[in-house]
Amino acid sequence: YQRRVHGVDNESTIDLPFQPDIPPLEWDGEENPPYHYWMYYLSANIKTLNIFRAKMGRSTFSFRPHCGESGSVNHLLSGFLVSHGINHGINMRHNPAIEFLYYLAQVGVAVSPLSNTYLFLEYMNNPFPQFFNRGLNVSLSTDDPLQFHHTQEPLIEEYSIASKQWKLKPIDLCEIARSSVLQSGYDHQMKEKWLGRLFFLHSSLGNVVEQSHVTDIRIAYRFEVYHDECNYLERLVNVRNWLKRAMLTKEQEDDIVSGLVHSHVVPKTTRATKGVQKVGLSSSSTSQKLPLTFTLPSSRSVAKHRQSVTSPPQRDASIKFEYPEQAKST
Repeated sequence: YQRRVHGVDNESTIDLPFQPDIPPLEWDGEENPPYHYWMYYLSANIKTLNIFRAKMGRSTFSFRPHCGESGSVNHLLSGFLVSHGINHGINMRHNPAIEFLYYLAQVGVAVSPLSNTYLFLEYMNNPFPQFFNRGLNVSLSTDDPLQFHHTQEPLIEEYSIASKQWKLKPIDLCEIARSSVLQSGYDHQMKEKWLGRLFFLHSSLGNVVEQSHVTDIRIAYRFEVYHDECNYLERLVNVRNWLKRAMLTKEQEDDIVSGLVHSHVVPKTTRATKGVQKVGLSSSSTSQKLPLTFTLPSSRSVAKHRQSVTSPPQRDASIKFEYPEQAKST
């Protein structure tokens, strides 16, 4: 069954100027529309289709286009604005500002190094290790496996070659695989089965080591570095809560775990309760934090992992670049 839509495959063709005033039914030129045109109308139609399918009780589609393997680096801006995640993204190495945006929004980037090697970039020059070390939300994926791979397990080829060429440790491979599950279009129940009941939390509270095989200290490091980076940006503009974060804060995650324990969604004997004790909440405070009618807070990352279709991905992008008056004065 199909869970995602891919989009334009060949980005290396020269783009025409963007012409948003021409609707698709009236496009009668000999040349294909520009990349940004395809991206906008694909995302808008997928969004409309998802709303209809959700009302009918059907599954929905995510938009993960071919983006940033070749062609203009501006393609990555289209992917940032309208997609749930992108495939390839290696052109981010040419533009640190765009790379930083993808980091702040934690937009999923599925990289296919073997395919990139055949077409555009030598394997050892691929920026995947740098993206991974810097904390971008990256995973390894296949691309045209019948053409670029030689075994019946093409994804295993990607992981095995990456581990040898880039000297990735077992915990690195497990973290990449965990990110792959979180980026995927599988439903909430399947992700819960593979990663644990609180998989949508980004701190170590949502990590079940026995299932992810990623240590709590690695998860906590990624979580703390991300929020430290966001805090630094907010200090620069001297405005608190200026940045809409892709990860919930520690306090928000504490409230989630407390509410789940109180509403008996998570039994007190599970590891989640141990997580509550780990972050310094007593058993008495967990029973008084939230009412029984507990709902998850609005967040792009949580909504994305729970396959929500109620908020369009192209409108929030997890980054809120609005300068309040006091920020402008500084």
